[in-house]
Amino acid sequence: MATTTDCTTLTTARLADADWSRFCREAEALAAEIAAQHPHLSPREAGDIAAEHVEARYAAELERQAETVAAPAPKRARDPRSAEERAADKARVQLAEGARVVFDGAAALVSSASRAGVVHRVEAGSCTCEAGQAGRACWHVAAVALTPRPAPAGAAINVRRIAARIAELRAARAHMLAA
Repeated sequence: MATTTDCTTLTTARLADADWSRFCREAEALAAEIAAQHPHLSPREAGDIAAEHVEARYAAELERQAETVAAPAPKRARDPRSAEERAADKARVQLAEGARVVFDGAAALVSSASRAGVVHRVEAGSCTCEAGQAGRACWHVAAVALTPRPAPAGAAINVRRIAARIAELRAARAHMLAA
């Protein structure tokens, strides 16, 4: 015995239009099953029972969807490292990827990683980048701290002079001990 359900009368389920046809198909299929199992029910009664079951299932589904939408997105775990540690890690990565640090007297010039041709000036622990101007830790300052300064011109001569002086002092000491 075929049973049809009048889906237009089932308005209590707040379903999206896309779900409406699926709702009707499920209710009609369930109504046919109920009518086959319970021949004493009229087609209208089997359809109403089926619609109630399917509607309850859809209402529960809608509530779950609403809870999912209403639930705030999980917050990203806060990095336990300090801003300076994070800046130092970024500086290591940027230096490994080819960022350049050029020393200019007391200051240093550091190429920007995000903007080609832009150079930031680091001097006395402060930087001209946006983060540095806002008083936040930046990787440019960390890169300067991580990069060894080149030896000043004439440093090799100073080393030779110091080595010669040490040799003189050793000779003088040996002469004093011998006497």
